Amino acid sequence: MSSMDEVIPILEEDLSRRQALQRLGGMMAAAVAVPRGLGSRRSISEGPNSGPRGEGEAGGLTSGSSPLRESGMPRYQHTTTALPDGRVLVAGGMSTQPLSSVEILDAMRGGWLHASPMSRARVLHAATLLRDGRVLVIGGGHGDQVLSSAEIYDPALDAWSPTEPMKHPRVAHAAITLPTGQVLVTGGYYHQPLSSAELFDPINERWTTL
Repeated sequence: MSSMDEVIPILEEDLSRRQALQRLGGMMAAAVAVPRGLGSRRSISEGPNSGPRGEGEAGGLTSGSSPLRESGMPRYQHTTTALPDGRVLVAGGMSTQPLSSVEILDAMRGGWLHASPMSRARVLHAATLLRDGRVLVIGGGHGDQVLSSAEIYDPALDAWSPTEPMKHPRVAHAAITLPTGQVLVTGGYYHQPLSSAELFDPINERWTTL
């Protein structure tokens, strides 16, 4: 039996909670619905007072061309991370299959934006905001695999970059950024429930087992 097959029964007791979160997500999408026609006129590069984008400007969330959409993609077992500018990064999860896609909820402008996808699909992974405004995404599952890989999203560039993998694969684990700027990852599941913990240093992008 694969690790992902083993973890599914443990997580089934959370099904009703996940379904409630899905319903909440739909309510959130409806709450920020864009007036008809707005999505075809506004883009990532356009703020309330912005003019046309000049030629040669760099890409990224502040100067891209993806239109606002009225609702996000249905998904569960994903992560949501609040960005420093108030937007929310939604990454991975499950729909009809595991997802690598990423979206951004811009509630101030009333819609959803496409962002660059992760390097691979992930479900039941963890994500946390780093002190420099980037987002670290860690582990999770992909098919019958439990992942140790990690990658970092830079919202200023709308780009992902790989970083050193964790020492141990994990799914359904927890991650938090400490006051020192380091990231603590605890628990999760790999063949059995885990009590181990690891620490990520975003300066040198190295992991240490605790």
